[in-house]
Amino acid sequence: MKTHLLITIILLISISLKAQKSDTVLRFDKNTKSVYDGNVALDMDDLYMLMKPHPEAFKYISFARESRTFAKVFFYLGSFPLGFTLGYFLPTRTFLWKPFVVGVGLVGIGVPLHIRFLKKTQQAVKAFNRRNDQTYNYRNSFELKFGLTQNGVGFSLRF
Repeated sequence: MKTHLLITIILLISISLKAQKSDTVLRFDKNTKSVYDGNVALDMDDLYMLMKPHPEAFKYISFARESRTFAKVFFYLGSFPLGFTLGYFLPTRTFLWKPFVVGVGLVGIGVPLHIRFLKKTQQAVKAFNRRNDQTYNYRNSFELKFGLTQNGVGFSLRF
């Protein structure tokens, strides 16, 4: 009897803890370009795992994650020619244009990808926060009920 009672209490506690976590509201701070859950800043892996059960938000965060990865690759590839140009220019006072142009071009490719990462992250946060918005749910679905209405017994359709 004690084990049954203990198992029931543990299950009720785990259900209540899970229910509290589902009420999470995320906030995207435009100044720091970070996503916050309350006062805690979340990194990309935390966001990815948090949004996995929500298809619309997960789609946006997947695109954001890919864009961030490619932007970092282009930033790193562009930093070598720029650093090489600067490192060569300081002691010799001779400016190397070819590596400079290649470096600026690679960094220039990374900038739109980084902007896309920020926009998709904002869209993911908005989609994640919309999951509990009842007006949004009713706009995108319909509900058919049988019951009492003002005119009597019948069907009510909500869309």
